[in-house]
Amino acid sequence: MPNTQPIDQILNMASLLELRNIHKRYDSGTVALTDMSLVVGEHEFVSLLGPSGCGKSTALKMIAGLSSITSGSIAWSSGGTDHAHDMSFVFQEPTLMPWSTVFDNVWLPLRLAGKSREQAREPVESALQTVGLAQFARAYPRELSGGMMMRVSIARAMVTQPRLLLMDEPTAALPGARDLDRQCAVGSDNPADTSLPIERGLVARPGERIG
Repeated sequence: MPNTQPIDQILNMASLLELRNIHKRYDSGTVALTDMSLVVGEHEFVSLLGPSGCGKSTALKMIAGLSSITSGSIAWSSGGTDHAHDMSFVFQEPTLMPWSTVFDNVWLPLRLAGKSREQAREPVESALQTVGLAQFARAYPRELSGGMMMRVSIARAMVTQPRLLLMDEPTAALPGARDLDRQCAVGSDNPADTSLPIERGLVARPGERIG
């Protein structure tokens, strides 16, 4: 798909992450991805488009460190190798804790970072407000629809205001998905907020691109 961003903006954009000729081959011999290169800039919203099985999810998992790279490299502008704290990942399934309330599910990454419930209250409530679930903070996953559980998962990923938000087609089945995508893209106060979603029909902000 053609790059919709003006070339001068691409050249002047501060990079956050660079994929250099990454290749993924499984032990079975299956080749999932071949020679993929991509530069992701700060404040950028990038959609990975392609037919089923072309390696979109594999690319996200390698960026997140959930799958090894056969060859090539992934480099962050800040250097180093451990960037788990810079990223959040929204999977295709909600992956919620069924024994915890909506609030506690969204609180989880902040709790793991040492934030108390009171310290986390404002960012958790803000994330739930963004996805339209502010009134369900005390509900349990079993009390929610599948789409609502997916929204909780998205809120949990957003609550830490990550530098890089990876989204593997989380809103495909949700009503009002375009509006939710837009809210996720612009709802963060993090000046370095960048999203790499796999999604259909996303609305990118001005100055951003689809690649």
